[in-house]
Amino acid sequence: MWAGNDTMPILTNPRCERFCQAIVYGTDSSKKRAYIDAGHKARDNVAETSACRLFRIVQPIRERIQELQEEQKAKLELKDRFTRETLAKRMALASKIAEEDRNPTAIATSEMGIAKLYGLITDKVESTNKADFASAQSMEELGKRLLQTVGFASPDAASIREAIEANDLFVAELERIRDAAQGLTIEQDEE
Repeated sequence: MWAGNDTMPILTNPRCERFCQAIVYGTDSSKKRAYIDAGHKARDNVAETSACRLFRIVQPIRERIQELQEEQKAKLELKDRFTRETLAKRMALASKIAEEDRNPTAIATSEMGIAKLYGLITDKVESTNKADFASAQSMEELGKRLLQTVGFASPDAASIREAIEANDLFVAELERIRDAAQGLTIEQDEE
């Protein structure tokens, strides 16, 4: 009556396997409904009795149903393990343990994880889109926007000048790469 391996045997009788599947995964987990859904022919008043007998007497069916139930439970536990709430609980537990161990770094790490999980803080500063760069009215405005994309919220004038210089060097390097890829050199341009 068995087929497959020891960890998750599939019953060789398709109706018995469907019966087990219907008991565990069916919307109506009554034995009577599972018996009929599995393809067994029986009048309604006999289906319940036959299903109960099949469930009670045939050991492989009982074992298969138990294995399917354990598999379903494991899947639900895994799914529940990674919900926002369960992750937050686990991080809170880690924070508590770290506090008991007087480990401030671990406390901070756990609580930062909780804050990130709930969107209270983010790892990245939202970058400015291309249209914002294109609409810059001056090099100073461009330098300021470049610095803001890396998280420098209120850059000073000296930092803006350095950003402009860095941008100029960056553009020059990009042009050099483009020219090298196209086989151009300074001598060729001069000729």
